[in-house]
Amino acid sequence: TLFQIEAKPAFDLLDVDKNGLVDGREILGAAAVFSKGRLDERMSCLFNIFDLNQEGALLFQEVVMMVRLTMRGLRSMCSAPKIPDHVPAAVAREVFNSAGKRTDERVTPSEWYGWWSSDAVCRQLLNMFVWSASSKSN
Repeated sequence: TLFQIEAKPAFDLLDVDKNGLVDGREILGAAAVFSKGRLDERMSCLFNIFDLNQEGALLFQEVVMMVRLTMRGLRSMCSAPKIPDHVPAAVAREVFNSAGKRTDERVTPSEWYGWWSSDAVCRQLLNMFVWSASSKSN
């Protein structure tokens, strides 16, 4: 069939877990990070993708999901390293700690910005996706 000839190789590339599934948020999250444009705008887009109820703030589990699915999507697009299972929750704790929030509260876009723009490890990872000086704007 046409799917097997043309679409299956692309699907297989995106199916990094080889479980026959591709999560749309994996693709969208990775595309937000990987695309061109100002980094602050791309990270704002990433926040909005995982703000599941569109209330303008993320729950702890939404941050965990954002890290896990975005990294999984990046693995399929550009050979980003596989992260250990405990890392997404550890990163989410860092985000919440940075904001002075408990995990039963929510982080706002400005608190998200405050974390990713100042965390050295996150910045090092994001620098792999800065395409020009004009896209660096924080």
